[in-house]
Amino acid sequence: MCSDISFLLGLVLLIKGSFRVSNREVPKRIGRIVGLVLMSPPLITAIYVFLVVGPRGIFDEAVLVNIAFVQIASLLLALSVAGYLVFSLPQTASSTFPQSPATPRYNAVMTPAEVADYLRISEFEVIALIEEGKLPAARIGGEYRIARSAVDDFLTSRGAE
Repeated sequence: MCSDISFLLGLVLLIKGSFRVSNREVPKRIGRIVGLVLMSPPLITAIYVFLVVGPRGIFDEAVLVNIAFVQIASLLLALSVAGYLVFSLPQTASSTFPQSPATPRYNAVMTPAEVADYLRISEFEVIALIEEGKLPAARIGGEYRIARSAVDDFLTSRGAE
């Protein structure tokens, strides 16, 4: 029964290819390999039955125990290999969590709009902080430019107040 489920799951993965599991993106190539691996236990059992029982055609208790052992062993091996293939892939970042202000997507030098996004305040509040002298900035071509390190220092000093 478990081999049949493994075979059907493997068939679906072989057709589908890529999938996502446990915060990992599995590409088509590896997804199809996982599918083939999961399809192998019933095939291994069938080959064993053909080779062992085929010539004799007799199913005695010892043969049935051996078939069950081969089926369980091949299923455990297939699940282990499939698990290794999937869980050896790196985890991908989850998009369900909000990004923290310290994410590296911000440049070393930012515009007031970028600082506003970084601090999650309005652009007008950023300009007010600059004009009050609380946030150091340089005026380049009539526009303010703020070093990210200055923004981080501003945040640190605000926390100390």
